[in-house]
Amino acid sequence: GAQGGTADREREARAGAAALGLGEPEFWRLPDRSLERRDAGLRRGLRGALERYVPDVIFVTSPVEPHPDHRALALALQGVLRAATLAGLRRTPPDWVAAYEVGAPLRPNLLVAADEGWEAKRRAAACHAGQLTFRAYDRVMEALGTLRSLTLTGVEHAEAMHVLPARLVARLSARGWAQRMGSPAGVAAQRAR
Repeated sequence: GAQGGTADREREARAGAAALGLGEPEFWRLPDRSLERRDAGLRRGLRGALERYVPDVIFVTSPVEPHPDHRALALALQGVLRAATLAGLRRTPPDWVAAYEVGAPLRPNLLVAADEGWEAKRRAAACHAGQLTFRAYDRVMEALGTLRSLTLTGVEHAEAMHVLPARLVARLSARGWAQRMGSPAGVAAQRAR
């Protein structure tokens, strides 16, 4: 489970957002490590955020992440998009879904040079002391950033994403979406539960 209480985690999230130059984060106060893709509170939060911000692109953890809350978030978003687009038949924001890596590599279709913002990302990660005491997210971030830079000339850190049209994400099964990111069929099926 997570270290630190809700107030500590929220304080760390505010500090991390400030380090990145972002505004105040939203807190839905859902239980840690027990999210489910069909959780009504999670889906309500996602629908509300999509209505308030009307994004062209939404960035989300990938459905191949080892952390159960990260997978649940991705699959809950997919369910919200499926409902909003009538399984991909109707166009509604966002236009694109960009799934990104946190703790596991995915098969990317987009690499983005990240050197310019890397120090801010390090500062933001350092704000999450409660998480870093039991999980080396900062070291994993550095490793993935270095790994992803290998095919880019003159770049030390890069971000990897798998970007698809939101309507396609809405039409795919959870397994199909995960398989596009490199998850073997058996793993994708187990993680999609």
